[in-house]
Amino acid sequence: MATETNTGPTATPDGDAANRDAPTPTQTPVEKPVDDSSAKPEQEPEAKQDNKPKQKQQPSTAEAVGEIPGSISAGAPGSAKQLSNAEKKAQQKAEKAARRAKAKAEAPPPPKESPDQQKKGGRRASMHQGSRPEVKSGPREKKPVIPECFSHLSMAKRIPPSQTDKDVHPAVLALGQQMSSFSLTDSIGRLQGTLLALQKVISSYTTPQGSSFSRHFTPHALNPQIDYLSACRPMCFCMGSAVRWLKLKISKIDTDADDLEAKAVLQEEIEEFIMARIALADASVVVNAAEHIKDGDEIITFGSHRLVESTLIWALKDGEGKSFSVTVVDDPIDKSGLVLAEKLSEAGIKTKYAPSLGGLSTHILSPAAATSTPRSTKVLLGAESMFSNGTMYGRAGSSDVALAAKMSGIPVIALCHSFSFTERAATDSLTYNEIDPERCTDQEFRLLFDVTGDITTVVTDVGNAPPRSAMCVLKRWEDI
Repeated sequence: MATETNTGPTATPDGDAANRDAPTPTQTPVEKPVDDSSAKPEQEPEAKQDNKPKQKQQPSTAEAVGEIPGSISAGAPGSAKQLSNAEKKAQQKAEKAARRAKAKAEAPPPPKESPDQQKKGGRRASMHQGSRPEVKSGPREKKPVIPECFSHLSMAKRIPPSQTDKDVHPAVLALGQQMSSFSLTDSIGRLQGTLLALQKVISSYTTPQGSSFSRHFTPHALNPQIDYLSACRPMCFCMGSAVRWLKLKISKIDTDADDLEAKAVLQEEIEEFIMARIALADASVVVNAAEHIKDGDEIITFGSHRLVESTLIWALKDGEGKSFSVTVVDDPIDKSGLVLAEKLSEAGIKTKYAPSLGGLSTHILSPAAATSTPRSTKVLLGAESMFSNGTMYGRAGSSDVALAAKMSGIPVIALCHSFSFTERAATDSLTYNEIDPERCTDQEFRLLFDVTGDITTVVTDVGNAPPRSAMCVLKRWEDI
């Protein structure tokens, strides 16, 4: 049975007629096989041969992208390929960019603006972009560059109140300003001011619901105050000891205790510390040190220290009728010894004043026969702290006075509170020290303290001790 051929127009993949004219016999597509067993098997190879040329005539991807959507390829009929979505998007994007370029080229140039309009336009553009117009500022203050080998040393810094943490109490804020401006210089005064300010912090504190006083006060109320004070000026050793003591007392408060009970306990502990460890300790040191002063002594001291001042006045007025004289050797930069010399003179003590360390050559190093000035018999120095290895941490220049006295065989007596002893050790002035912020430049800077080991006796509130027994004094203070 013979197969029928279709003489109609051939359809493209888009559904449009590829050619309106009658197809030639070679364009006749192969019809589906008829359910007739008598169909000739020779027709199948012909169909396969007709498909091969069609595959070769299919357009490439690059040609399909360049064609207009819906158009028919100029190749053989039935060989056109429909564009994919990605190809259509790429083609539309290229056409859009071409239209923009054409419109930009045909657009007339904008009119030129006057200088005033340009300034206004620039300000509007900067405000629209969210940026401020550039403001010319004066030259910034150049901070001194500290050499890297001294970068571990701290320096007092005045922090504006606007840059402080919101949790800093006003009393602590005022104390930090006094410390950074050196209105409070001695370590005992800074310690007492810190404890009084912390009392006010405790009084104004309220524990939030769901928390206990002993667990919430230290990290959220106490630590911000300590961080601020340390930023204003590094804490001295006695302040560090007092802060550790206070944190220990807070940790021992019962977690079930209410605010009133916890505050009352801490207020009482701080008042007792100020009375026993500062007021009574001052009196004990003064009495113990006054026993070393004998009738006819020539005392030499350096700078000004509260314990030295009280000791000299007490030795004069203790009722034993001692007669002695004092020579105050001063720091030419600090000049705090001038105030001490005036107070001693007002108290009735024979006082001499040396404005610089040059006075050591007259009162210590020179033999008594070579000068009419009596030679000093004792040296009293106020200590900021005592290290565990027996060295004294004192005002810058103390080591010069102690060394000169040691070379002349004159005993050096250091006055220090027991809670100012530390377990740290130092043999030089570069391990622990402070930089003077008022005298710090790129070329030079001044240190506020120094370390000396030329000490004969240390007078404390728990008794007299040799410098090497500093750890014994520290242990005794911790047990009290």
